[in-house]
Amino acid sequence: MKTRYLHQKLMALLLATSLLPAVASASQTLTYSDHEPLGGMRTRFINDVFFPAIEKESQGRLKIDAHWGGELNTSYEALSKVSKGDVDMATVVPEYNADQLPLHQIFKSFPVGPTGAQQVAFFRHVYADVPAFPAELKKNNVVSVFLETGYPLAFFSSKTMPDLGKIKGGTWRSASFWHRDFCKTLAQRR
Repeated sequence: MKTRYLHQKLMALLLATSLLPAVASASQTLTYSDHEPLGGMRTRFINDVFFPAIEKESQGRLKIDAHWGGELNTSYEALSKVSKGDVDMATVVPEYNADQLPLHQIFKSFPVGPTGAQQVAFFRHVYADVPAFPAELKKNNVVSVFLETGYPLAFFSSKTMPDLGKIKGGTWRSASFWHRDFCKTLAQRR
């Protein structure tokens, strides 16, 4: 009886061991949501460079099911969709989630800053050395997979301005609430 029990245990162990490679190589599909349609510079980079890099790095175990143009959520809903697990990844704009990501608003406050490798080093330093930043992400049940700094900041005018005092009374458009507030504040001070 003891030999039979040992034989059954050994067979169960061999069966379990033989299944490990299949489990380890099983693929998983991650759902990605983006509020912008596929075709712009950012979305093409994500689709044509970032997603293939994920698949390559995971040796094909991770596949991406991408949804574009707000198909699954708006830009304002992205954080909550990822946080709740409704989607696995999404483009989250911290500015649209100021209540949930208040610390991340500071990055919009810098009209100029490091570029290239220095910019990458800066953000790595912030997340590694300032515990409040990863804690804010953890509080929202998300992790940073890929960080992009967004649109370049530039103010343009259809007329020549000798100084910034001339912005008062003008009409300005910006994708950023912070940049619009900057213009309003600057105009009020002049």
